Amino acid sequence: YEPILMFKNFENMKNIIIPFSNKLKKDYLNNTIAFLSINLKTKNKFKLFFKELKENYDFDKLVSVNNIKDTNDFDKIIIVLNSGENSRKELIELIRILSLEDKVIGWIFNQ
Repeated sequence: YEPILMFKNFENMKNIIIPFSNKLKKDYLNNTIAFLSINLKTKNKFKLFFKELKENYDFDKLVSVNNIKDTNDFDKIIIVLNSGENSRKELIELIRILSLEDKVIGWIFNQ
């Protein structure tokens, strides 16, 4: 698994939202996608980006959640986290332990 998006500031993401939303449309049009924020700090920073993404993505199959249990009904998961919270190895182990290998399509990494 590799980060599908890395950036330093959620608030300055407008130039990335359109290409990112186009990729989601192209690759996952018929899937429901949960954006799983690892902690409240990440979720609060991610709110603006997610709002803009949802408006540009133009369909209701995207949901932002902060509890792993809330991802059960979704086809795919994108994990949202801040740098320094978890190592890549820890994330891959978490994905394996939770048997999410087929659901996680990557993560968004806030540096």
